[in-house]
Amino acid sequence: MSDTKRYTMTSLIMKLRETGQKHPIFVILSIAFIFRLFVAILLPDSGDFNIRERFLYFKMPIAWIDESTEYLSSQTYDEPQGISLFYLSLNYAWLALFKFIGINDISWLTFIGRLLHAFISLLVISFGYRMAELLSNKRTAIMVASALALFWFMPFVSIQTIPAFVCITFLMYATLIILRQEINRYESRSTNVHRTSFIIAGFFLGLGFSTYYLCMPYILGIILALMLRKNIKNALTTLLGFIISISIALVVPDLLVWGKPFAELTVFIENAPELTFFKTFSLLDIAFIILALILPLSIMLLCGFFKNWKKKLLLFLPTIFTILFFILSNTDAWFLLPVFPLFLLLGITGWKEIIDNSSFWQKHITLHKVLIGISLFFNFTLFLLITILS
Repeated sequence: MSDTKRYTMTSLIMKLRETGQKHPIFVILSIAFIFRLFVAILLPDSGDFNIRERFLYFKMPIAWIDESTEYLSSQTYDEPQGISLFYLSLNYAWLALFKFIGINDISWLTFIGRLLHAFISLLVISFGYRMAELLSNKRTAIMVASALALFWFMPFVSIQTIPAFVCITFLMYATLIILRQEINRYESRSTNVHRTSFIIAGFFLGLGFSTYYLCMPYILGIILALMLRKNIKNALTTLLGFIISISIALVVPDLLVWGKPFAELTVFIENAPELTFFKTFSLLDIAFIILALILPLSIMLLCGFFKNWKKKLLLFLPTIFTILFFILSNTDAWFLLPVFPLFLLLGITGWKEIIDNSSFWQKHITLHKVLIGISLFFNFTLFLLITILS
């Protein structure tokens, strides 16, 4: 290699390092998008994790636009099914736009849809970074954002039409607003906060609920946390914003399609008793959940999750409520997706506190690095395996 090329390469590396130090979240988001783009390109059109939801929220809007029964032959939709017409309407809107400008190929529409979902998922990383920075420091926030960007299944679920994941963007933004206001209220020792912020937060909680009805335990956890923190006025203000939101996001699509408000939600509530059956957990189920979070990282996250949970009540209650509902109800693993970012955030920030205040870990830094290295190895191995098998 010539001196000129060596100098150019060194200069480029220095600039990248400088950019990473000055704008870490930009670098993390860029890497996250590259991984999502990689998956979007390699994953076949039929490679979606949840075939039913691909049908409901992707192929059905296309069939409606084309006024065709090509994709509806195996399932009729002549009455409310208890699904999210709000999310379906959003997909209908962008699909109609691209078909209007002449893009009709299903492969291209699939790819464009994955890119749109990938861009939206970057907001989850950004919100997680900001929340971690509020709770801890910049270094820990970088860890949280990196985990949200590159955790082995995140690039896959974040590009697909899965309401349980799409709702996270709305929920995380609402949580960020409330968390920031609560920290300001605590630090200033004053109840003088921006009431409109809580209305906006409630509005976005409503959008999250309108996307995925089963995120209700998350929302109840937020409201209860505000009440336990003796902020009842703003808990009610948040609830007001929530009611305004669902009055728009749920009512308008239902009126346009069925001619009556809350038609889909009503059917969902009528079918809700099906979710109340207790599930039976086997040792295999428990082992699968632990392995999905990657050993030994899963143990670290679990320990960190409960560290100083009272101080992080706004994030802890939504997460624990959702986990408990999952354990006690007949729901599948998708149900846990809305709180996965919060679990990662609490787990990483809590574990960082444990490490910083533990004489054992301070004396065994090398051991900790080895454990993290093992976790990273498993993480990227799982990512590559899914990519290859898809």
